[in-house]
Amino acid sequence: MSRGELDPDIAAMLRETPAHAPYAEMGAAAARETFRSSVVASRPAGWAPEPVAEVHDLLIPGPQTAIPVRLYHPEPGTRLPVVVYFHGGGWATGSLD
Repeated sequence: MSRGELDPDIAAMLRETPAHAPYAEMGAAAARETFRSSVVASRPAGWAPEPVAEVHDLLIPGPQTAIPVRLYHPEPGTRLPVVVYFHGGGWATGSLD
């Protein structure tokens, strides 16, 4: 793959994603459901999440309410560096999953 080319797996996912109205024209509940169903529908046949040794769903304190987080640990009992993915999904459509 050369610079400027779309990854073939991403290109396939985009081709298979069903068309829908723009999220900005939907209410939050409809946008969340459309996003969730689009993501599920666009997964390639046979897709499965990458296996991880441990997965923990946790809550951390937030300014108004607890924030759900998911901790993946590939080697339990081993101290490893941490990578944090922080994304709000438009702050209306995303979920922990």
